[in-house]
This record gives sequence, structure tokens and C-alpha cells, in this order.
Amino acid sequence: LRISHELPLKRLLVAGYEKVYDIGPRFRNENYSDEHLPEHVAMEW
Repeated sequence: LRISHELPLKRLLVAGYEKVYDIGPRFRNENYSDEHLPEHVAMEW
């Protein structure tokens, strides 16, 4: 598992891509609550 998706996205920007995003699973090392699930899907741009 990657710790953060930020670095691969920044590398694509430096390589010349203008618009980059990532949609994928995220995992938290936290307890389950009504507001936070330990596993979810998110988008970063």
C-alpha cells in the first residue's frame, strides 16, 4: 500500500501532464465510527 498518492501525482505534473487525478481505495488505521470508515474510496487531484 502506498502511504500517500501525492508524490506519484506530482511526478506526473513535472513530466508535463496538466491534469492528473487518482481514484482508489484508502485505508485508515483508526477505529470505525459513523463519520469515518477504515476503508473507503476517494479521489485526489
